[in-house]
Amino acid sequence: MASRRQAILDAAAACIVRDGLAGFSTTSLCKEAGISTGALYRHFNSREDVLIGLTEREVKRARQFDSSSLAALRRSLIAMLNRLASEEGRFVARLDMELASAAAVNPSISDIVRPFMISRDLEAALADLRRRGEIKAEVEPASLAQVLATMVAGHIYLLAVSGHTETASERIVDTVLAPVLSPKPTGLDGVFQGVRDEHLVRPDGRIVAWTRAGKAADEPGAGIPVLRLPGTPGSRWSLSPDHDRWADLGLEVITTERPGYGRSSPLRNWSLADHADDLAAVLDHLGLDKVRVLGSSGGGPHVLAFASRHPDRVSAATIVVGLPWLTEDEAGEMIEFNRSSHRLARAGDRAGLASMLDPQYEAMAADPLGGLRTMMSSAPPADQAIMADPAWQRSFETGLREALRQGRDGWLEEHLVFARDWEIDLSAVRTSLTWWHGRADRNCPWPAAARMVDQMPNATLRELEGGHLAPVTHEAAILKELLARQ
Repeated sequence: MASRRQAILDAAAACIVRDGLAGFSTTSLCKEAGISTGALYRHFNSREDVLIGLTEREVKRARQFDSSSLAALRRSLIAMLNRLASEEGRFVARLDMELASAAAVNPSISDIVRPFMISRDLEAALADLRRRGEIKAEVEPASLAQVLATMVAGHIYLLAVSGHTETASERIVDTVLAPVLSPKPTGLDGVFQGVRDEHLVRPDGRIVAWTRAGKAADEPGAGIPVLRLPGTPGSRWSLSPDHDRWADLGLEVITTERPGYGRSSPLRNWSLADHADDLAAVLDHLGLDKVRVLGSSGGGPHVLAFASRHPDRVSAATIVVGLPWLTEDEAGEMIEFNRSSHRLARAGDRAGLASMLDPQYEAMAADPLGGLRTMMSSAPPADQAIMADPAWQRSFETGLREALRQGRDGWLEEHLVFARDWEIDLSAVRTSLTWWHGRADRNCPWPAAARMVDQMPNATLRELEGGHLAPVTHEAAILKELLARQ
C-alpha cells in the first residue's frame, strides 16, 4: 500500500512539473500512473488530497539537515543547494514552485508549508549552536532560521525560473553564515587573554582572519611585527603556550590562518599564490610594509610562496620543521598517516583523501589530544614527551578545535594544495632564510629539507635536537636568531 501511494505521488509530481498546477487533474494523474480512478481513490480522496500528500513529502525531504555542529549544518546546506542544481534538483525546484503557488491559495497546503518556512527545527538547532558558542550571542535564532529558509526558497525559485545548472553553493552559504560566526573559540579565559582577534574581507567576499599577540595586547603597532604562519591543520589561535615571551622580546606576532580554517572562508582549489596574496592584503590592512616571517610545519611552503611572490614585504624569514616538496623516496620516510595522505593527494584522489581524513577529523574534533596521539603514534620519544606537557596540551587543543570549526574541508584542500606544483623557483628566493629542522623528524624528513635549502642562495639549515615538535622547547632561540637578521 505504501509503495503504491508513493508511486502515485511520483506520477503526480511528473504531471505537475510537465503540465503545471493548472493542468493537473485526476484524469491526467491516472493516465500518468497507469491506474483507474477507483484505484486512485483507494489511496487519496481527491486532487487536493494528492497535493497535500505531495507537499508533506517535499517538506519532510527539505527538513533533512544535520545540525549537530555549525560545520555539519554548513555542509548540509551546501549539499542541499548542490542537489537543487542537479537535473533531479531542477525537477524538484519546479515542483516546489508549483506547490508554493498552491499554498498561496489553499489553506490546507499553506498549513503544511508555513512551519517549514518558519523553520522551527532549524531555529531550535541554531539556539543550541548559540548556547555552545558557535554563533554570536547577539544572533536571534528565529531570524537566522528564516534567513536560511528564505535562502533555500530563493534558490529554488532561481533554478525553477532560470534553469541554471551551476551554483556557487559554498559562497552563498558562507556569505550568510560568516557574519554570525562566533569571533573566537570558547574556553580562552586564562589561556590567551589579551590577544586581539581581527579579520578583513577580500574583494571576492572571503573573510581572512588573524590574531595579534605580544606587544599588540596593550600597544598595537608598538612591537616588531612578525607574520606567523601556523602548521597544518592550524588556526589563528594556534599560539605558543608561552606566548607572553613574545611581549618580552618586543614582538607583535600576527598569526594567520588559511582558507577553510577557523573563521577564514573556505576556497576550493586554492593555491600557494592565492594565500600569499591574502597575506599581503593582511599587511596592507595593518599598514605594514615589511615584516619578518616565520612558518612552522605546513606553514613552511607558505613562507616560501610569500617570499617568492612578495619579496619586498619580507625582511627575513624562518621556517621551522617545514614541509618540503617531497620525492617518493622521501615521502616513504614519514609517519604512516602523512605517507598515506601524501600519496592520495599527489594522485589527486579527492574522494580517497576525504575517506582517509574523515575518521581522523572525527577523532580530533571529539578529542583533539587523543586524535593527535593516534596520528603521531609512531613519532619519536621527544615528540611524545612534549605532547604530555599540560600547557602545550591546552594551547594545542584550543588552536586545533578552532582550525576544525568548519569541518575537515579546509584540511583536505590544503593537502591538495601541497600536492600540486608549488610554482616556486627556489633559486630566485633571495630572502635571508633560516630553516630549522630535526634529523629525527618523521613528519617532514630531514633529507628533503636539506635538499631544498641547498637550492636557495641565502638559506641556512640549522639542526634541532628532537623531532617534529622540537621547536616548542627552542622557540626563544629561534625568535632571537630571526630578530638578529635584516
